[in-house]
Amino acid sequence: MKFTGLVLLGAGFVFSKASAQTQISGRIVDKITNQPVSFVSVALYRQPDSTAVSGTITDSTGSYTLPNLNAGSYKLNTFFVGYKPASIPLTLQRGQQLDLGTLTLEGDSKTLDEVQVTSQRADVVIKADRQTYRAAQFQSAAGGTATDVLRNLPGLTINAEGEVSLRGANGFLVLLNGKPVQANLGTLLSQLPANSIESIEVITTPNARFDPDGKAGIIAIVTRTGVDNGWSSQANGLLGLPSVNDFGNARSPRRYGADLTLNYRATRWDVTLSSAYTRNDIAGRRVGDVSTTIGNRFTRFPSEGERSFDRYTLTNRLAVAFLPNKQNAWNLGLYQSQRTEDRLADIFYTNTATNLSTGQTIGRIAYFNSNLVRRQGRFYTANLDYTHTFRSKATIGAGAFYEYDRLDGFTRNLNLNRADYADTLQYTLSTTERPIQNFRASVDASLPLWGGKLEGGYQYRFQDDTGDYDYRQQDGSGLPLRLIPAFTGRVAIANRIHSWYTQFGASTKKVEYTLGLRYENSVRDLVARPQNQTYSLTLNNLFPSFNLLYKPQTGLSLKAGF
Repeated sequence: MKFTGLVLLGAGFVFSKASAQTQISGRIVDKITNQPVSFVSVALYRQPDSTAVSGTITDSTGSYTLPNLNAGSYKLNTFFVGYKPASIPLTLQRGQQLDLGTLTLEGDSKTLDEVQVTSQRADVVIKADRQTYRAAQFQSAAGGTATDVLRNLPGLTINAEGEVSLRGANGFLVLLNGKPVQANLGTLLSQLPANSIESIEVITTPNARFDPDGKAGIIAIVTRTGVDNGWSSQANGLLGLPSVNDFGNARSPRRYGADLTLNYRATRWDVTLSSAYTRNDIAGRRVGDVSTTIGNRFTRFPSEGERSFDRYTLTNRLAVAFLPNKQNAWNLGLYQSQRTEDRLADIFYTNTATNLSTGQTIGRIAYFNSNLVRRQGRFYTANLDYTHTFRSKATIGAGAFYEYDRLDGFTRNLNLNRADYADTLQYTLSTTERPIQNFRASVDASLPLWGGKLEGGYQYRFQDDTGDYDYRQQDGSGLPLRLIPAFTGRVAIANRIHSWYTQFGASTKKVEYTLGLRYENSVRDLVARPQNQTYSLTLNNLFPSFNLLYKPQTGLSLKAGF
């Protein structure tokens, strides 16, 4: 085993050079009239991964400002109906206030030979507390996953890690066919085939009936059922062409997938069975150059190598609806999915330290870093619901839901001497095992009243989340991995929640509103090992809600809510 005074770095680095003074500003005018153009969308994307960073619209003078930015390379894009889009590459330095001056937009007029008018169901349905989008309108996502569908929704952005944000806010509660699930939103979206989705609802101001867990709101996914009586089937296939550039990766990426849906629908029965498999690899390469200055010591470590992803997803779904008569309805749902993602980073580093006073090289080492991160997820849900409808249109229903998730993975970080690959400079292995259980039972009722609907209900839910985290390190070539207690532990969290809610809603031709109140009693226990520390927390919370939708004219809607 060889040791050196230089710092060995793994495959991942995160740097943030934030400055409240770093900003971009400018003005946009019409190319012909030279008049300012208001309400132009200005969006800033980080290069080279095209991640959305910031955005705004121009004011009445055509001016815009993007404040509080980080130093780096960006691309600024402008969009406005009737004008050709514009794109400006730029580089920001720390503390720089970059004025792009006046940008002229050219009109985008076209002469049409003919106009064909077709009709279809509305793409978007707007209600007081939500927007509903029909996934069938996003044909570009066919053969993909729910992640691809959400990328087409206005206002929603998804980063490289699968995290969803709505106008900068993240932290959504996930509903699958009306049932809250504990699985991470990005994990669920990547495992749900786009072809199985009927609609997606974005609920930004949830009413009292919903769990108040999502700080940014709720994303509700509704899967497809049968349309016509009798048997029906649907199959889709997806095949990716060979990569234009495989970046010299050890293996070429593979992209393919298929899904099959079978449905039987009769007077009393509606049964849907579907299965899907997706392989979606991504080839990539990383080139970086990092430097630090500490006192009189200057250190530089350029790096270059492979950074690729291998992704596998398998899902299965069964939905059964039984309607013995018009007053009673039973629904059974089973869902299973599993996903594996490997992120491989094989990077070559050259680490050099120099004395700034003399210019002499203090030390140099070249090493190879192989960093493999594997994430595996298994996801199971089962639900059974019953609803009875009275002649007065009042309803009463009960339901039970169970969820089991298993999130496992590891990170293997291996540094080898490039002069002698048998010489292990550093080897660490961290593993994660995280089973999650979620059970809930509920009773709900509704009553037509005063031209609207009065609702109320009770719900009990139990959540169990356990995490085992191990960190091991090899102290020398050929030696066994040694457990490091300081970075090893086990955390168990149990959460028991009793909820009661009531709300009233009504609508007219121009106005729709809901007013409600939810009360929750929560008891949470946390046990941390090996310290055997136990923590308990009891909460009693009230959650009032109000949503208002006003339609002053066709095509215009105004919303307010909390």
